[in-house]
Amino acid sequence: MGGALANAIRANGYAASEGAHVKIITPESLSLHGMYKLSPRWSLYGDATWTRHSRFNRVELNFENQKVVANPQNPAAPARSSQTILTPQWRNTYKVSLGASYQITNPLQLRFGVAYDQAPVRGADTRMSTLPDADRIWFSLGGKYDLTPQHSVSLAYSYVHVKNTSANVNGWCGGTAAGPGSQACVSSRTTGSAKFKSHSHILGLQYTYKF
Repeated sequence: MGGALANAIRANGYAASEGAHVKIITPESLSLHGMYKLSPRWSLYGDATWTRHSRFNRVELNFENQKVVANPQNPAAPARSSQTILTPQWRNTYKVSLGASYQITNPLQLRFGVAYDQAPVRGADTRMSTLPDADRIWFSLGGKYDLTPQHSVSLAYSYVHVKNTSANVNGWCGGTAAGPGSQACVSSRTTGSAKFKSHSHILGLQYTYKF
C-alpha cells in the first residue's frame, strides 16, 4: 500500500528532492540622518528612511518537475504546473526615529530613542501567514563606556511592539477563490483566517577599537 501510494505521488510529479529556483528583486532605500548638539552633554539624533518595497509584488518559485494540481477554472479536469506564485503586493514604506544621548560622566554615555516602522503589507487579504508583518514601534535604551580613548563598549536593548493583525489565507494563485483571476499552480489551496500577536526583544553588545 505504501509503495503504491509513493509511486502515485511520484507519477504526479512530486519528488522527495528536486531542484527549484526563485528570482527576487530586493528593494532600494533612501535615508536621511541628522544630529544636533544641544549642549556639551546632550545630543539629539533623527533618521528618516524610505524603502521601495513595492518591488515585491509577485514572486514565482519554479520547480524542476511539472506537477498535477487542481484546476481553478475546471475542477473536473486536473491541470499541471511547475510554479508556486505569491502576490504580496507590498507598498513602499517609511521609518522615522528620534533619539538622544546624555554624557553622564566623561567615559559613560546614556542613549535612548523611539522609532515608528511602517510595514509593507497592505492588509489582511494580502498578508502572508508565513510572514505576518505589521507596523512596529521601537523603544530603545543603551549606553556606551569608554575604557580608553581607543577602546569602548556599548550595550543596547530594544523592545519592538508589533501591531496586532490578521490574515485571510487562501491557496489559489492570482485570486481569492476558484474562478476568474485564479490560475493553476502548486499550492495547498487552504482557506481560512488567522490572527497574530507579536513582539520582540533585541539585546546588543558592541566593542569598538579606534585606530
